[in-house]
Amino acid sequence: MRFLNIKFIVPVILILVIAGALLWHFSHRVEHVSFAQVDKLNTDNITDQIRSKLTGDVLDIKSASDGFVTGAWVALKVNPQSDKSFELQAKNIFSSLFSISGLDFVEISFIERPAPHKYGYGELFTALSTKSAFKDNEPLEDCGYFWSWNNGKPYYKGKDPFGKVKETASLKQGEKRVYLTFDDGPFPLYSLLLADLIRHYGHATFFLVGKMLEVRPYIGKILQDWGIEIGYHSEDHYNFNKLDNAMAKDEITLETATFKAADLDLSKIKWFRPPGGDLDSQKEELVKDLGLKVAWWNVNTADYIKETSREQIANSYLSGLKDGNVFLGHQGLLKTIQALEVVLPIMKSKGYSFGSL
Repeated sequence: MRFLNIKFIVPVILILVIAGALLWHFSHRVEHVSFAQVDKLNTDNITDQIRSKLTGDVLDIKSASDGFVTGAWVALKVNPQSDKSFELQAKNIFSSLFSISGLDFVEISFIERPAPHKYGYGELFTALSTKSAFKDNEPLEDCGYFWSWNNGKPYYKGKDPFGKVKETASLKQGEKRVYLTFDDGPFPLYSLLLADLIRHYGHATFFLVGKMLEVRPYIGKILQDWGIEIGYHSEDHYNFNKLDNAMAKDEITLETATFKAADLDLSKIKWFRPPGGDLDSQKEELVKDLGLKVAWWNVNTADYIKETSREQIANSYLSGLKDGNVFLGHQGLLKTIQALEVVLPIMKSKGYSFGSL
């Protein structure tokens, strides 16, 4: 039969394959995103300048920008000494680093030894300051510092260390709203840059891990003061499906003590995001019994996967644009900040606003 002729079947198959590919392409097509402006903010030069000004045992240096401010994180290995010696050393480092042009804020971590947990270093003392605060000779406690051996007592007093950001306009009739959520953290440098970028456009929800907040309580306070909604992400980031009910309850309720130590307003915390999204129906009922709501998502940017590029992250946000959608991202990633730098203006131009859950 003619229809079984190989000369007829092969072209038909090729036409169908090409048509299917074109249909998929146009159904998933998003705007071409350019990172040229982001790449102009390369901070390698600042990192090199910081390295040249530091002495002693330097564990880590990171610098980055969100397009509005540029910050750095410095981790130094030291032997425990007096509180006064740490404060004096911090002020000397601030004085040296704020001579670098273009550097707006610095977070310093004095570390005795790397922490045994996977979230990074175990700080003995951390300090955060901005160039403007340091120039005006404001005391460190007005921006934030604490001793982790002093029961994690935070000294951040609710002052915005980055200055004022214009209030976002209220929703107009017919305007579309999406929800930006970010798990884990707070991380040094990146959590602040991510939150500072977002508050220029709207609001978001950051889910914090108790053990990570414990070493940076002042960042949690800054986030809440900026209008970022804070949610629980458990105390230790365990898989809740592998915990019994008693352990699961401790993983949520123990965290309130950590959050209280950070001087957060617990009455504003309404949501719980299970680590990895692992939460069976029994544990979900437990969360509800504790007076919290479970925060799921329907657009996963997959930014936590090492191979996911910033271009792919950007396309996830743009292709997932739909009124009411909840996006899942993470705080400790520069590529996520860079992707949002590019796509937030595009999303806003399409009539979308960004709300808390």
